Amino acid sequence: MEKKIEVIYNGINTRNEKLLDNEWKVFCDKNKIKEDFVLSFGALEPRKNTMTVVKVFEELNEIQLVLVGFRGYKKSKEYKYITNKGIDNICVLEYVTDKELNSLYNKARAFMFLSLKEGFGLPILEAMSNDALVITSNVSCMPEIGGNAAIYVEPSNIDEIRTKLIEIFENKKIQEQIKAKYDENLKRFSWEKTANSVIKVLKTTKDNVGDV
Repeated sequence: MEKKIEVIYNGINTRNEKLLDNEWKVFCDKNKIKEDFVLSFGALEPRKNTMTVVKVFEELNEIQLVLVGFRGYKKSKEYKYITNKGIDNICVLEYVTDKELNSLYNKARAFMFLSLKEGFGLPILEAMSNDALVITSNVSCMPEIGGNAAIYVEPSNIDEIRTKLIEIFENKKIQEQIKAKYDENLKRFSWEKTANSVIKVLKTTKDNVGDV
């Protein structure tokens, strides 16, 4: 059965429109986003591991966490935790436009993607295409998609993640070495390759059927 399965990756759009400087300032002022922040996704789904991200930043008061795409967050256990603990260095956003998201990726000190399970992990590539330092889980498909162009952590180990984050922020050389690998990694996920792989499978299937 395995011989009949062909894995074909998604492509990634690298033409990323961003907010103009004045638009970015208005956006930050409106949402109280500070200059020094880390970006992550918020979600009600447990597999997205949002609570762990929140707890990592509970003791990192000098760095702001921006959670984006967190629809319905006011009903979440994470938001209740943030509120009850009085954590004031976390900014929660719901829907943002593509331009706003691209700018958030680009301006962030890092993009943290600590999901426990993903089908593909597209945000990793979106972050890379916007030159964001990627810190992601060492489980599921994340290492396959991030390749050697990401920093990996155990997604349930809060202390390890916090320590790793501080170490990375203090080491500009490691940041530069990781980002230098982005272009090569992104080449693995072009829509042209995706299309060519699909065409190849369809042709092979047609030929095999014709031989029956």
